[in-house]
Amino acid sequence: MLEGVVTALIDRQTVLTRSTFSESDKPLAANISQLIIVLAPQPEPSEYLIDQYLIAAERIGIKAIIVINKADLLDNEQKSALHSRFQTYEKIGYHVVFASTKTDNGLQPLLENLTGETSILVGQSGVGKSSLTNTLLPELDLETQKLSEKKQLGQHTTSASTLYFLDNNARLIDSPGVRSFRPGTIEQSMLENGYREFKPFLGHCKFSNCSHSNEPGCALIEACKNGDIAPIRLENFRHIASKLKEKL
Repeated sequence: MLEGVVTALIDRQTVLTRSTFSESDKPLAANISQLIIVLAPQPEPSEYLIDQYLIAAERIGIKAIIVINKADLLDNEQKSALHSRFQTYEKIGYHVVFASTKTDNGLQPLLENLTGETSILVGQSGVGKSSLTNTLLPELDLETQKLSEKKQLGQHTTSASTLYFLDNNARLIDSPGVRSFRPGTIEQSMLENGYREFKPFLGHCKFSNCSHSNEPGCALIEACKNGDIAPIRLENFRHIASKLKEKL
């Protein structure tokens, strides 16, 4: 039986948390500098889930990138369609990279983003987070599972977050897969600032308590009409905001 010895306690600089069903905040990882949101052709990518992770990253002040894994399963047309779909995130400054554990240099774009960072892999079950870790550190031989044939949903494999060290001065955390994610306890103003493209327009609405739903003179609605905010992002914001109000 392996035993560890605590030699030092390091102050927390950042901590990623998620809300549990009992409305308490559960820490997932501390002292991370980068969030890697892993997607795949299946299960179907969810912009709503992506936005919740990005809110968490913005809230604690760390970088975030979006990785489309299993890119070898895509033909050129499908790859182009996915790239176009996620251009919304590239336009506001998030890196979107394609990765594959099955092709030569398929992980090179990901490795470049890992160098010198303490990163955590997050995303739905079945997108291949453990497969990515296995390929980067083949000596681990982590357990992986296929998608459920009936529902095309991922099946939980990783049960706890684990930290690994890579040769390129990178630290990588493989976290359990999820079906949903809710950032830790936040207020409306925190939620607004979790959308980086909203920031130039915040404080410019006609009403100081604007919910950005259908009020006249809403700066976010106007920005959306002008193409400065993607409709899907504003829609997701409203949905998350409505969930916050339900707790009040």
